[in-house]
Amino acid sequence: MMRFKAASSRGIISSGAVLSHHTFSFGTYIDLEGMCFHQLKVLSFEVFPPHSFLNLDAKSDYCLYFIQVQGRVEYRDKEIKLTLDSDNRLVRVDKSLGSCYTLSNDSDEVAEIYQLWIKGNCDQIDEVEVCSINKGESQKKKCLNKKIWIQCLKGELNVGNFKLTPGDGLAIENENDFEITAKTEGEFILIQVPTF
Repeated sequence: MMRFKAASSRGIISSGAVLSHHTFSFGTYIDLEGMCFHQLKVLSFEVFPPHSFLNLDAKSDYCLYFIQVQGRVEYRDKEIKLTLDSDNRLVRVDKSLGSCYTLSNDSDEVAEIYQLWIKGNCDQIDEVEVCSINKGESQKKKCLNKKIWIQCLKGELNVGNFKLTPGDGLAIENENDFEITAKTEGEFILIQVPTF
C-alpha cells in the first residue's frame, strides 16, 4: 500500500519569521487523515529568513533528525551546539529526557531544513538517510515487513504509480519491495519507520 502526500497539502504554521510546512498534524494544523505515520510523529520543512530563529520543546523519548536543504542553521540546547550545512547535512539528536531547543539562521541568506521527530530513542531507529539518484537511474528497495516514508528533496521521482516532486511524500507499507526511478537528477530522504 502506498499513500501520497503532496507538498501543496501540507499545513503551514508561522512562528515569527519562520514558516513551517507540516506533513502531519502539529500545533494549530490538524489533518485527521495524517496524524502521523506510525512512530514518525513530525515531518516539517522549515524556511528561515535571514537572521531568524525557532524555539521548540521536544517531548521526552524522541529521536530528532535534521536534514539541511539550503544555507546554514544552528541547533542549540542546554547541552549541545551543532551546525547544519552542506558539509553536515544529516544530524541526529537523542531527546530521551526532552528539553527546549533553538534553531537559528544567523546569516544574510535564506536557510531551509527538514525536521523529523520519531518516537523512541535513537538506538531503536533503523534507518534515516539522504539518497541521491541520477537521471534515468532506478533504485530497488526492500520493503518486506517494513514501514517506509520517502520525502522528495530534489528532482522528479517515480515510485509505483506516483510522481514525486520536491516536498512530496509517500508512505509505503505491506509491499514486498519497490523501485524509485529518476526522470531528472534527484535526491530524497528514506526513512525506515519503527512500529513498536
